[in-house]
Amino acid sequence: MHKGIAMLALAAVSGFAQGTWNDLKFGTSVAEVRESLSKQGLTLKSTQRARLSEWQVTPGWDLEVPGIKVAFHFDPYLTFSESDKLERISLGLKADQHNAEGIDTYVLTDLAATKIHEQLVGRYGAPVSQTGICDRVSLSELVGGPGKLSCAVVWKAQAQTVKLDWTYFERSIKNAKLFFIITYTSSSGGGL
Repeated sequence: MHKGIAMLALAAVSGFAQGTWNDLKFGTSVAEVRESLSKQGLTLKSTQRARLSEWQVTPGWDLEVPGIKVAFHFDPYLTFSESDKLERISLGLKADQHNAEGIDTYVLTDLAATKIHEQLVGRYGAPVSQTGICDRVSLSELVGGPGKLSCAVVWKAQAQTVKLDWTYFERSIKNAKLFFIITYTSSSGGGL
């Protein structure tokens, strides 16, 4: 009888540590995450933000998507709970780096919005909610369009919520901005 209770408790604890971005597991400590990332040549750097245990993964992360020659450059940030457990992963697209590489913001928006959305649907299935232009973005809407386009998509996956948010602002073709972020939040940790 006691052996059965111990097995159930062990299953509950191991079930909390669900895999997410880059094979990290929610519920693991900063030390465990640091060790996992070091095996991939990545390091953690504290962001020193007030009241948050937030860490930046360096030197960054590139997402290669089949069918396109461009790798998407991201700045990953990891947020830990007060009890030192991984709760949130945020991936911010480095639009400025892409611009420096010669990719115009409207082209980057078109590629990232469609290709990354496709990758997330392929991995997590149909979203539970979606608002905005999201998977229907086109160059004709971006160039000379309404000036601001946005998208918010949410997927519920095993023990996590995945959210894609992006906003494209255009004052002119040469003065456009893209804010693009993917967030993974532990459902067990009181996240989304």
